[in-house]
Amino acid sequence: FVADRLTVKNNLATVDGTFTLRGITKPITLSAKVQRPKGSAADDLSNLIVNLTGTFRRQDYGIDGYQSLVAPDISLKIKATLEAR
Repeated sequence: FVADRLTVKNNLATVDGTFTLRGITKPITLSAKVQRPKGSAADDLSNLIVNLTGTFRRQDYGIDGYQSLVAPDISLKIKATLEAR
């Protein structure tokens, strides 16, 4: 996943970017939630946790096997830690 744009509206954040799987790249929009680690001060932005969630259709990436076992829509969850240097 490569992020291109962050949008914040009414305390909700989304990240637009591109997602590559099996050599196929497509645009995707993910919901974003930014948190500070437990116990950190309210004004401490030196260490943040970003959780991104969304879904993609596996057929869009050429994944068509096991249709009776795997749903057509796949949940995507990305957790990243941002640390100031």
